[in-house]
Amino acid sequence: MARSWYSYNGTGNVLASGSYNRISGAPGCTGSSTICAIYSLNGGPLPVSPLSGNIQQYINNALATGLSQPQTPIGTKQYVYLKN
Repeated sequence: MARSWYSYNGTGNVLASGSYNRISGAPGCTGSSTICAIYSLNGGPLPVSPLSGNIQQYINNALATGLSQPQTPIGTKQYVYLKN
C-alpha cells in the first residue's frame, strides 16, 4: 500500500489518525518540540486508521528525544518530522 505525508492538525491526539490531513509533497518543517507531519499508509484525506504500531512508536520516540524518527540506521527514511 502506498504512503503519503500527513500534517498534524495541532489540536488532536498525536496517536490518532483523525489528527492528520494529507499534504502534497514532503513537509518543510524542522525543529524539535511538536509533531509536524508523518509519512503513513495512504487512507485518502486521513491516514489509515489506526496508525501502525511503528508510526506510533516513532511519534513517541520523537516526542521523547526531540528528534525526527527513526534515527537509525544512519540515512534511513524518516517517517515522523517535528517542528518548533
